[in-house]
Amino acid sequence: MTAKTALKYGTTKVSMYPSIDDKMANVAADAEKIMAGLHLPTDIPKDLDKFYKKFDPFINGETNQPVEQLAPLQEEIWADQFKYIYREYPKAQKITVSTVCLLEDIFHALTDSMGYEIFIVAQTVDHAKIHLQDVRKMVLASKYRDYLITRPIPGLLLKDEITKTSEAYLWNPKNPLMPTHIFAKGFEAGQLISHKRVKHVHASDIAKSKLTATLKKEAFGAMMSRLGLTRGSCVMESIAGGLDGPIHEQYEKFEEITKAGVDLSKLSRKEQMKYPFYCRKLKYNLGIEQGLVSPEFIEGERVRLGPLFGMFYEADFYESDQAWYKQEEWITSQEASDFFAGS
Repeated sequence: MTAKTALKYGTTKVSMYPSIDDKMANVAADAEKIMAGLHLPTDIPKDLDKFYKKFDPFINGETNQPVEQLAPLQEEIWADQFKYIYREYPKAQKITVSTVCLLEDIFHALTDSMGYEIFIVAQTVDHAKIHLQDVRKMVLASKYRDYLITRPIPGLLLKDEITKTSEAYLWNPKNPLMPTHIFAKGFEAGQLISHKRVKHVHASDIAKSKLTATLKKEAFGAMMSRLGLTRGSCVMESIAGGLDGPIHEQYEKFEEITKAGVDLSKLSRKEQMKYPFYCRKLKYNLGIEQGLVSPEFIEGERVRLGPLFGMFYEADFYESDQAWYKQEEWITSQEASDFFAGS
């Protein structure tokens, strides 16, 4: 194998020294040998049903039986990724939105984000690790299991380029020296900044971050800025939470452009970058209609949660993460209130 052949594995120029060229050629030969022993399908179906059939079926939590076909709601969410570059779903709990978005993460890792970085972001890094663990299990129980890099590859990849609890590495058949890298990240600016090759972001339940309103905005800005160089995509799925975070902010902005007559589905992905996220509220009734959650459980939750029911199951935003009442509702005189100094 010549040094020229080695170029396709990530080398930008050929050294004038034969020994360096030979080393590059040996690395390329090693890469081809390793790849030849792996089953790495590249004909990845865009259709959700066909893609899901490449995985061992999920198990229904109530019946303990295999789920042979995903719900229509999951199919709709999956189809949205091809219509909108930025998406947001304020959602009810337990209607399997996170699950289909994790499948999307895998799809991106095998297609447009191959060789790039992917973020799975959650309210804390520990929650993000749980999502990444699910991704690892899904891949290992699929036709794509050989993609997951689970052992060191000396001489080809760096020693730390191996799947672990906070990171997953997948082979990139187009360039073995540049594997796909999936990170589990907490919703904090310091964790999200500085990455340069992020192609897809999946943010889950970030409305429940304990950050202040200002720090939530900083974290959101850090997260979205990572997509600037790659023109990548983002999906956020979360309980609605308070009025002080990006979930509510993007929802309000989407309502404004909708009232102004802007239809994001009619725009190209490049044109959509100028606008806020496409948003769709997903309430508990969808879960009942599609057999994802039982009416009895929902009625029990309505009783147990009281005023919190709307946040968890009706995608309702509420006034604050700290208080259920506005300041003026506590005013007892012109000078003072029960909890606030007079204005």
